[in-house]
Amino acid sequence: MTTNTMDREFVSLLRRRQIAEGWNDSQMARELGISRALWGLTRVGRKPVGRSLLRAVSRRFPELSPDVTDYLRADFSGRLPTLVPSSEEVQ
Repeated sequence: MTTNTMDREFVSLLRRRQIAEGWNDSQMARELGISRALWGLTRVGRKPVGRSLLRAVSRRFPELSPDVTDYLRADFSGRLPTLVPSSEEVQ
């Protein structure tokens, strides 16, 4: 899979969280501790997912740390990360 596909999947995960929390883009950026511009550009695919966003996600949403790890693993292996828990993980 391409990095662009991986980025879209990862951002989709974050957008689902943003929507679930009822946050607009400014609130999401504030919650992550990143600039509104960085979140906006990443969200629309004009900037790739980078270290600062991955660190911010791990820091603000520790429950998503496994997804950050999957993203990083996929980035190095070229496979799409599993961002939805498998049935074995949900018990």
